Amino acid sequence: MAYEVGNGTTIRKLLGGTVKYTIPRYQRKYVWTDKHWQDLFDDLLFVYNLDATDTKHFFSTFILEKLGNTGGIDCFSVIDGQQRLSTVMAMLSAVCRLLIEQGAKDRHSLLVQYLSATDEYGKYIKISNENIDLLGEIIGDNMEFISARELRPLGVKAYHTYTSEQKNIYKCYEFYYGKIKELISSDTPEKETEKVMKFANCLLDMQIVQIIVDREQEGYDIFEILNARGTPLAQHELLKNYIFKFYKPIGDIDIAKQKWASIESLLTAKSQSALSNFIDHYTIHKYGKADKVNTVLRVIKKANSKNNTKEILEDLYRKSRFYKWIISPSDFRGNDLFDRRETTDGIYSILVYFDLKKQSQFRPLILSLFSRLEALKLACEEGTENAEEKARRKAAYRDYESEVEKAMTHLLHMSLIELVIKKQQPKIFENRVHELARNIESGAYGIEKIYDILKISVTYDMFVNSFCVLGYSNKMEIYDREKTKTDIRQFLRMYELYKQGTDELTIDKMTVEHILNDSATEEHACYIGNLLPLAESIQRKIDGEPEFVKKVPLYRESSFETVKEFLSKYGNNTQWNESFIKNRSRELANTFYYNIFKLER
Repeated sequence: MAYEVGNGTTIRKLLGGTVKYTIPRYQRKYVWTDKHWQDLFDDLLFVYNLDATDTKHFFSTFILEKLGNTGGIDCFSVIDGQQRLSTVMAMLSAVCRLLIEQGAKDRHSLLVQYLSATDEYGKYIKISNENIDLLGEIIGDNMEFISARELRPLGVKAYHTYTSEQKNIYKCYEFYYGKIKELISSDTPEKETEKVMKFANCLLDMQIVQIIVDREQEGYDIFEILNARGTPLAQHELLKNYIFKFYKPIGDIDIAKQKWASIESLLTAKSQSALSNFIDHYTIHKYGKADKVNTVLRVIKKANSKNNTKEILEDLYRKSRFYKWIISPSDFRGNDLFDRRETTDGIYSILVYFDLKKQSQFRPLILSLFSRLEALKLACEEGTENAEEKARRKAAYRDYESEVEKAMTHLLHMSLIELVIKKQQPKIFENRVHELARNIESGAYGIEKIYDILKISVTYDMFVNSFCVLGYSNKMEIYDREKTKTDIRQFLRMYELYKQGTDELTIDKMTVEHILNDSATEEHACYIGNLLPLAESIQRKIDGEPEFVKKVPLYRESSFETVKEFLSKYGNNTQWNESFIKNRSRELANTFYYNIFKLER
């Protein structure tokens, strides 16, 4: 590996002269926040207040790849240090804005040389980062010395076309503008200008170590080595780096970048952690669980050759769609994987429950189930002239579609019995889920293995005793939890499904009615035997009504079979009390144990 190291280098030297720095496509977006900005400002403020010319802040190491000289410009790719370099450029832009506001043209010309330079075609900006194009606009706004009135008003809304992630660099710019403006506040413009220049010199004189490599390959290798030694990069960033390393653009078409951007866009719309979670669960379902030693990147590299990066990305791209359905069930409604509407409705309801519970342990296995089903569906679409073969493939797909719904229902039952009834921790079956996910994805296991490896077992007495005290309350603290409410809604939904045979009731839409009014002191008022599913319109009519006999006529407006059954048994009662609640709780427990969960005696 050929490289040169420059010690005693400064930001002033790094940005001086006719140079240009490009941020490689594999680099992550700008992720510094106000914590990082404040830390750097505090470090510079310490040097600023010392008034000692021999004290400089050390700004760590910059790894650069030498790209050559184009039109008299020395061009470099930033392998390590893009977050710090982008921050410096945003801070220098803030300094230049302050000098424009002060009318300090000479001082502005001294500093703007570190933001831009001139080549044979005119002025150019010294940093190019397509991940944060907004940085170029910020620098461009402060490159020319104009009147203060012509400056674009501060405020990130001015850049409304950019994403929240891209706007983060503008927040950095505003942050330093405000901090430096407060620091230099003085009685006279002259003193303010002196203070601006003093701060700018502290910034430009920060010391760095500069490492320059000759080849892109060396840059990627150093990038990985640095991360392995502590540079805080997420596993999905390292995987992205690895894929981009070997999946090269074809001319002007960068397919790797386009597909990775699509994955990011699809998943991060739900949450910023969704991409990282997807990569973890993808690795589990395909190769096995990673850990601190055998990281995601190492596990995937071990299972693939460097020539397979295209296939890895294609697989990630394909399965990111499945993962979006898992974490955002509303998107599953319009899926193109399942043909039967009733199957989609059933799986949708299960995904809603898992999502509301923030229950992620089954995700790798669900990825494998969806993946195998897609393979069968694609086989149906492959060209064949043999009618019997077409029919066989279609039948195989249809059968597996039904089996996936049954398997998903089994996962739901297991979750309810193991985690809600038996109050176990999810980790008790995590390894078994991972084993199933990996072997179903590879084809080593059939779907029926799920019932053997994730066998449900609970005694009748344990089930009934635990089930009868399940409950929900808005007033009693031990029952007042969102996850408890989700569990109750799920049990009520399943009971309604059992009674009417259609899956029209979803737990994210139903309301829960306390027959005996919710109480902060009477625990039996929280029990499941005191609860009914109701449409919101009926619930609104009942709210606040304390008398059971006055509620019954309103219950008769409900079309839910659960409510109709309740009325047939208890609708003629003149009262509703603890004894009835406990009896109904036990009746429900029996139905769930024998008829819904179909557990053995």
